[in-house]
Amino acid sequence: MKNKKRFIALMLLSVLLVLTGCGTSDKQTLVNHFNDLANQKNSQLNFDVKVTKLDLGTKISATDRSYVSILKSSSLTGDLSSDGTNAKARMKIHALEEEVPLEFVGNQDKVYLKGDFISSVYKVMSDFDAEEPDVDASIFKGKYIDVIDVLKESGELSSKQQKETAAASKSTVKLQKNLATSFKEAINSLPQDSVTKKDGVITAVLHKKDFVNLLEKFKKDLDQDKDLKENPLNQKDIDSFNSEFKTFDYVIKYNPKANTLNYTITLAPKDGGEIQLQVNTKSKEFNDKIKLPAKSDIIDAKTIMDEYEDF
Repeated sequence: MKNKKRFIALMLLSVLLVLTGCGTSDKQTLVNHFNDLANQKNSQLNFDVKVTKLDLGTKISATDRSYVSILKSSSLTGDLSSDGTNAKARMKIHALEEEVPLEFVGNQDKVYLKGDFISSVYKVMSDFDAEEPDVDASIFKGKYIDVIDVLKESGELSSKQQKETAAASKSTVKLQKNLATSFKEAINSLPQDSVTKKDGVITAVLHKKDFVNLLEKFKKDLDQDKDLKENPLNQKDIDSFNSEFKTFDYVIKYNPKANTLNYTITLAPKDGGEIQLQVNTKSKEFNDKIKLPAKSDIIDAKTIMDEYEDF
C-alpha cells in the first residue's frame, strides 16, 4: 500500500510539473493555455503549496499525530525559472515558525545547491533537541554545493549511475511531453458540464475515472515509445490506484486575466482518511540569463567529505 501511494504521489507531482512547466469554448481555452505553457522555454513560475487537509484515520500513534500537526501548519513557496538552457529553483519551506531556504541552479548535466539552507536546518534541529553535526554552517553561506560531485565523492553515485542519471534526465523531458498530451486529451474528453466558468475563472474537474483514463493513455503512449528502455508505469499500478482509492478529485482553476493556474487535489484511500493539497501558480515570461555558479563560489566536494564528515 505504501509503495502504491508513493507511486501515485510521484505521478501527481509529474502532472503538476508538466502543467506548470509547460471565441473558443472554456475547455479549449484551458487546453490552449496548457499548450502555451508547455511550449514556453523562457518562463518563470511562482508557486505556493500547502496541505489543507491531512487525516490518516484513527489508527495512528501519538508521534504520527504530532507529525500530522506539523505538516498541516507547513507550506512551500518559491519560483521556478528557465532560460531554455539553465534552470533555477528558489524555495522556502515554512515549518515550526522557521524558514528553510532552498536554491538549486543547473541544467541536464550539473546541479548546484546553495549552502545557505544549512544554518536554518541547524535551527530546526535545535528546536527538536537533536544533536547538530560538528560543522560550521557559516562555511556554506553564499557558497554552492556541487550535488553530483558530492554524491560521486561519497560513493553514492558511480560513473555508470551518473550516465544513467543523465540519460534519465533527458528522457524525463520526453516523458513530460507524453504526459502533457495525455492530460490535454483527458481535459478534452471531459463532459462539457465538467468545465465551467464563473467570474472569469475557468474550472475543470477530473474524478478518479478520468485520472485512470489519463494513466491508461499515458501507459499506452509509453508502450509505443521505442526509445524508452523500460516503462515506469504498468497496468498493475493503475489497477492498484483504481482499487485502493475511494475518491480522487483533481480541480483545476484557470484565471486568464490574472494568468493564475491553481489546483486542489483530494485523495481518500479506501482504508480511511483523506489528504488534500492546494497548489497555486502564476507564470510569466522570463527574459534573463541564468548563470551557473563561478568556480570560486563552489565548495570542492573532496573538501566537504574530508573536512566535514558529518555533513
